[in-house]
Amino acid sequence: MNREIELDHITKIEGHANLYVKVTHGKIKKVELRVVEGARYFEGLLLNRDATDAHYIASRICGVCSQAHVVGALHAIEKALGCKSTPQTEVLRELLLLGDILESHVLHLYFLALPDYYAYSSALEFANSDPKILRAALVLKQTFNRIERVLGGREVHAVTPVVGGFSKLPTQEEINGLVKDLKKVEKMVLQVPGLIGSLDLPKFSRPCEHIAISRSNGSMFFGDEIKAMRNGKVFSIEEYKRNINEYVDFTTTSKEALFLGQSFMTSALSRLNIHYAKLSPVAKKLVAGSKVKFPNDSPFANNFAQAIELVEFYYRALKLLEGLKIKQEKPIPVKPRAGHGVSATEVPRGILFHEYELNKSGSIKKCNIITPTSQNLHNIEEDVHAFLPTILDKHEAAIKLELEKLIRAYDPCISCSTHFLSLKLDRE
Repeated sequence: MNREIELDHITKIEGHANLYVKVTHGKIKKVELRVVEGARYFEGLLLNRDATDAHYIASRICGVCSQAHVVGALHAIEKALGCKSTPQTEVLRELLLLGDILESHVLHLYFLALPDYYAYSSALEFANSDPKILRAALVLKQTFNRIERVLGGREVHAVTPVVGGFSKLPTQEEINGLVKDLKKVEKMVLQVPGLIGSLDLPKFSRPCEHIAISRSNGSMFFGDEIKAMRNGKVFSIEEYKRNINEYVDFTTTSKEALFLGQSFMTSALSRLNIHYAKLSPVAKKLVAGSKVKFPNDSPFANNFAQAIELVEFYYRALKLLEGLKIKQEKPIPVKPRAGHGVSATEVPRGILFHEYELNKSGSIKKCNIITPTSQNLHNIEEDVHAFLPTILDKHEAAIKLELEKLIRAYDPCISCSTHFLSLKLDRE
């Protein structure tokens, strides 16, 4: 029996994507995750632009993780311009990134992933069955968005971070207000791993390589080295192209990537798989009391990994805010020059790479941006290929739901979308 499975407009992910699967005599012959949004050519749009504008333009790549692109672009451009930011600037940038990751994890866990496990089409259905869940989702999202608004000037596409610092600094009163806001939601944050960890996950795992920024230099989100979990390789971020190969698949408008010729994953799960020993005692205790353990080879465990990161990064943000005493400082002035800079930043969905080459007038001569989702796309296809045979005996609606769960577990960020999914299943 031959079957063709098509999932058009996969719902509850940030963007538009379709899944096509061909099954012949019970064997999976083809799996294609097709990104169907129009190509926007941001790397081309940045060419010949002034380097100091790069972060403003790059942030428009995504409305969900725009602050991650702001921070990633600034670090790369400052390297190219020979500019070293102040310790206060780096703390404020990390806080901006923390707000981005925290609100993104809440969005994914509560509004995109969780409804699947309750057989709901939308998180709004919790308003009738368990309004506390919906209230927690809204309160947490609002609280973490406030971090972005105070530090970045607004919740999406921050305007205050600039090359060399911030054009406008938050007041000490605003920082103290964020501390109070975060303390109010501590109980809600600590309940998230229990909620996500109680879900019955599909019994599926597939060993693959995981990569994350090495924390050997003391940074949680920014680093000069990348570490691979399985082969143990550690390489500098300047060598990322020797290890991560981007390629064009003409069935999709997004590039895909391989690590040393193999599919791989970069994600919250990757970070926990590699750095579990460095988690706080609070986070480790929550893991110990759950069904999910690390390291873990199930992509479905990425949801729980995000829940644990929610706790870990919440306390990190609170600690930084409590220790922050704002001092007035102006952005460090920079002069145009030729240069080259690469940054690697841990963002909601994994490692984000930004690379810029500047000419002597300080304009962008070359640009390369690799997002976590483009790195994960090939691995998603490999997981679908391995997972589908275990559910082919189910009816069409169940197959559709299980495949959606798998894809959504990666939290792919293509762009914002709320389209519903239709499944086409041809049998011969």
